Amino acid sequence: MKKSMLVSSLSAFALLSTTVLADDPGAPVPVGQSVIVLFKYQWKLGDPSWQDYRDQTLVPKIRDLKNHAFQNAQVRFLSEDSDNGVITLAGNLSRTWPAEAAVLAASGLPVPAPYEKPLTPVLDVLVKMDLPSATLTQAQLDALRTLRQDLTPHGRVNISETHNYQCYKQREARDTDVFMAFTNQWLPDSVKSRRDQDTYWRERHGRFAVGLGLPKPVISYGQVHVDLVQPDNQIFDTDYEGLSFETIESRDSILRMSTDPGALATNAELIKDEQNFTGAPNMLVFEEIKLTP
Repeated sequence: MKKSMLVSSLSAFALLSTTVLADDPGAPVPVGQSVIVLFKYQWKLGDPSWQDYRDQTLVPKIRDLKNHAFQNAQVRFLSEDSDNGVITLAGNLSRTWPAEAAVLAASGLPVPAPYEKPLTPVLDVLVKMDLPSATLTQAQLDALRTLRQDLTPHGRVNISETHNYQCYKQREARDTDVFMAFTNQWLPDSVKSRRDQDTYWRERHGRFAVGLGLPKPVISYGQVHVDLVQPDNQIFDTDYEGLSFETIESRDSILRMSTDPGALATNAELIKDEQNFTGAPNMLVFEEIKLTP
């Protein structure tokens, strides 16, 4: 079974889904560590098509990684999905921002910078491996090193260790839900240090967003922060600040939130706050490919 996922750092609905926890709404709760693999295929004359390379080479490599080095990890393989009807429509709206920008302008609100230019895909694959232990074994490090060496000739590879936080959760995910992931980009060090950006995102942005309101279709929201001190710089990267993962109750909810004036007005305030810890947005449409034996 496939599940659709959207990837971005700033969207008309991503920033609305944040923490509602007991006595401290917006407070992050640690929920373990992951390894994140991001990959962009760089096709050259004579190479296989992207789909052939994915199905015949990349999926087997990740399946082998799971079966031999990460047997106890929960591994999810997310691939760009360009044929997924309603989700593709939502992705295209968010790549060009015409609907959102038009609604903001009609409401007399300033159009934030991320809405002013088209967005282009920057990733083909996102692999998320949730780890049962905070320490990687030597076998796992060796397997990740080999994966990087195998993929590098064919595209851009980014591998990171992360610390994860659960900010809000109504219930467990269902097959009808839509899963979204949003990449955060570092601001220049001249604006704010990476440590300060990471702290602001984790400790302040969630609380700010919750104060503005949480849409009912948002089922859960979590933050995946790249570890600023990676264990081996020959394997791991800190190019991305991290990812935000959300569960939305349906595809139709995404479309409604992407053009709802109230949601867009709230999002305009959230985008202003995001400028304290993240740069320009990316948005992609993904499907989950099950790594069956």
